[in-house]
Amino acid sequence: MRKITVKLVWLFVVFVIYFGYSAFVDGVAVYHLTHKMEIYDATGTLVGSFTSGILMGSSEWAKTGIIYLNGQFVLPAGFYATIGDSTEHITNLSEYIGGFMAPTSLLYTILTPFKLVLVGGVFATLIPLTKSIFFGTFIGIKDYIKNRRANLLFNYQKAINFTVNLKSKLELGDYEQVKAQYGDYGGLAFKPAYLQTMMDEIADTLIRERSLKIFIKPCQIVITSLKEMYEKERRTAISQHPDEMFFDFKMGYDYVSIGSKYSIAYYKSIDTKATTPMRLAWKLFSLEMFRFYIYMLLAIIPTIIINIIIIPLISRFGGGDAGSMAAPSTIIVSFFLIAIILHACFTLTKSSYRHMQREIWVPAVIYYLLIIILALTLSLGINGVQNVGSIVAPGTAISMMWPFFAALGYAILSTCLVLYIIATLMDANRTPGGMTTKLMVDGIILPAIAWLASTGANFIGVLADLNMGLWSGIAFLIVCVFWIYLSISGLLLNNIVFPSKKQKLINEKRLAREGLAAKDKQDQQTSSHDKK
Repeated sequence: MRKITVKLVWLFVVFVIYFGYSAFVDGVAVYHLTHKMEIYDATGTLVGSFTSGILMGSSEWAKTGIIYLNGQFVLPAGFYATIGDSTEHITNLSEYIGGFMAPTSLLYTILTPFKLVLVGGVFATLIPLTKSIFFGTFIGIKDYIKNRRANLLFNYQKAINFTVNLKSKLELGDYEQVKAQYGDYGGLAFKPAYLQTMMDEIADTLIRERSLKIFIKPCQIVITSLKEMYEKERRTAISQHPDEMFFDFKMGYDYVSIGSKYSIAYYKSIDTKATTPMRLAWKLFSLEMFRFYIYMLLAIIPTIIINIIIIPLISRFGGGDAGSMAAPSTIIVSFFLIAIILHACFTLTKSSYRHMQREIWVPAVIYYLLIIILALTLSLGINGVQNVGSIVAPGTAISMMWPFFAALGYAILSTCLVLYIIATLMDANRTPGGMTTKLMVDGIILPAIAWLASTGANFIGVLADLNMGLWSGIAFLIVCVFWIYLSISGLLLNNIVFPSKKQKLINEKRLAREGLAAKDKQDQQTSSHDKK
């Protein structure tokens, strides 16, 4: 969850860099009018009225008749201009021309291609993020269905045999034998999400040379899950009729998602610091939160129906632009509220939680409250973007660029602060280590402080009727400082984003090599013993 959150932040950063650079090259840096201007010929006849922001080299610029002569911008002989509401006749327009290079200049020709590099960065970040967030599960389901025949014939049994052998090695507690077994993991074609999770955590444990005993019970759960999935597929293949509705989707989802019942069963079996009923409740409900996005999907249609009714009523009774201004907040808040209601109805009513109703409600209320805060933060941020003003009017490419992205940045980054707190709670309560002091500080306390400070700055500007631009800038600066700190602290760059993924692959390959070497050594010792 934290990985997705910080990738969203990186995506926004790349977008801002691209659009900011484009505005710099095409607007701020290239010659353009800084004020509204009217130009008249020698007879006093109006030649044309021009808005600010017209770039030199455009068809509209050509109509102005402005000449670049001896380093000065001047009008032809007899022509003059008026600026804004002034009636003063001006012939030298240099101080009303912004930028420092022409579109036909060598410098512009050199700088322009770098926009293609930056837009490549935008898509290189956007496409994997979109796939992982919105389409990752569906792609995994498609791959599972595609490989179903091979899985049923060979791959299920290979995965079961591998896991059974791994459990026997874990019970012995011998690092070398577990490494040897890990060496065979790369050869498996069938790797459901819960098996991948277990092997990743075993790899981390081997690297840190910690006890492997905690994986004995989870490994048995994985074996049971693999056998249960195999039996379902086998019965369906024999009868040619699935036992349950949406069989293909459910099996694919169980294969690919960490929110599946098998993945949650694996996490529940891990011996964590849940030594009290309250800690156990936090662990169990945190695992249930990994299914929340399913209820978000289910909430889409009810949200559409409700807002088709509510928004016209707001427009009718509120008057003016009340409907359009309230639409983002109404849609976002109702969407998350419906998702919360669906999640609560299907989760808190489970028979397995009846003996701990009081304990399970504590994490439930906190999680749901954080989601409501997230929805309110996002909706208020979107309203802030609306209040910036129109971005389709002429000349706004320069004047509206930074106010617009500051408002959009605050909306995204402040929402990500709340999302990061939720993600930290979910990730910490499913791992054996639980909530550490550093995780508490970096993942909960500091984001909460940054959110409170930035939100407070915005409300001061609104309620005290002060300089809104100044206080919005302060709010945006606060959230930026937090995410910059997170990057510098190493939590983002070294442990969460791309370098960690690369390092993880390196460690897995090294373990696989060591495992194969350990297995060869065992085979040699066995062969030598047989000869004797």
